[in-house]
Amino acid sequence: MCIRHGIDCIEESWLEVVIEKVGAGGSFLAQRSTSQAQRGGEWHLPSPGFQGTYEAWQQTQTDILAEARNKAEEALTKHQPLPLEDEVVRGLERLEERL
Repeated sequence: MCIRHGIDCIEESWLEVVIEKVGAGGSFLAQRSTSQAQRGGEWHLPSPGFQGTYEAWQQTQTDILAEARNKAEEALTKHQPLPLEDEVVRGLERLEERL
């Protein structure tokens, strides 16, 4: 189930047994349920951020703050505001005339 389809609420998806098995501070990466969930599209990998291994990151050493700044600058540069409704434009023009 993909995140855009909502939260899967079937009992098998709650993974209580896996949580008990791994325990506090454990790693879920070696669990079959983790790879199944990832392949099933249940994970959302955010951007910005590096999603590879530490060794792969060491080769690129991408800076998450620089990546976020670039993404923000790109969004601000490409942003096209929606046009205002005619009634709103007329109201703004009336306000401007008063000044």
